[in-house]
Amino acid sequence: MTIRDGARIQLNVPYTLRVAKLMADELRVKIVMELNIREMSPKGFYDEFGGGSISRVSRAFDLLTEFGWLVLTRTETGGKRRGATEHFYRATQPF
Repeated sequence: MTIRDGARIQLNVPYTLRVAKLMADELRVKIVMELNIREMSPKGFYDEFGGGSISRVSRAFDLLTEFGWLVLTRTETGGKRRGATEHFYRATQPF
């Protein structure tokens, strides 16, 4: 579904639809631009840049992952998360 460390996994979504889903929302473009630079969680993105609400940012991350723009890199639990799981993502290369 995504590209990770040079390995390609096919998406059954046309490239034009992938680009349309990305470009349809300024928040999604900002997320991909920022995650090209560094790894980040939806909560980390929301804390730093806003984006309406944490649920809106989380939905944008989910959609971008579904359409192959982001890949889950790691998860963390405990500490300041108090039992919650925080998911971290990076942007993939377009294909």
